[in-house]
Amino acid sequence: MAGNDNCLTLAELADFAAELWLREGGKTVKRFLALAADTLSDAARVVCLEALGGLPDDSENHARLLREAVMRRDWLGVVHGLNRHDPITFQFLERAFPEMSQSERALYFRYVWRHNVPSLGAPPQASCLRLLQQAVELREAVPQSERVQLYRGAYTSSWNIACRLVRDGMSWTLERDVALRFATPNFIDEIGCIGSVTVPSGQILAYLANQDENDENEEHECIVDPSTLPPVQYERIKRRPAGYHTAVWKR
Repeated sequence: MAGNDNCLTLAELADFAAELWLREGGKTVKRFLALAADTLSDAARVVCLEALGGLPDDSENHARLLREAVMRRDWLGVVHGLNRHDPITFQFLERAFPEMSQSERALYFRYVWRHNVPSLGAPPQASCLRLLQQAVELREAVPQSERVQLYRGAYTSSWNIACRLVRDGMSWTLERDVALRFATPNFIDEIGCIGSVTVPSGQILAYLANQDENDENEEHECIVDPSTLPPVQYERIKRRPAGYHTAVWKR
């Protein structure tokens, strides 16, 4: 356990997790239902709700199970119980990090970050930056070059907004082709944007490469604090290149 005069006791952390669920836990499911109302069949809706963790019939019992998982230091159980797709899980991690080892901090930040669903709520940027300052093992895989070229893509109906989505994001990539997937518009009236920037390697807070080097979906993801970036160079993307699929990446 990391020393921290302001950290919660384990019992207080257990109460926090339960109260967080009771206050916020059902909102993600309701947001999902609102988003999916016109697009999914009843069967598909059930499958997706199960993947999201559903909404327990007995919220008080669910809160009790969360308390018990915290007291056992079953961090994976707590993350799943809070719903790993929901940005509220980052609130729990902020309170739980003092109880975690360095390897646990890196493991669970990466896990929650990778499972976040942007349409249900983007990760809270300030909270993530605080967590990354403490999850120092995530920096061990950062490319050890003096300067690193990064790319980020986004698309929307406005060029200015697309540029802002690029400039203000935490998630960047080492590969332009990956950024292109996220910058490729779906419709003719949408505009894509790829931003590129060169930063010192020490400015990269985490490198989240996949474990499988042959994974076709490898994103070579780097996380940065966008407020520290130098001026970004922007490239307009108007057409969908053959063989590219559009992705949604707005973290």
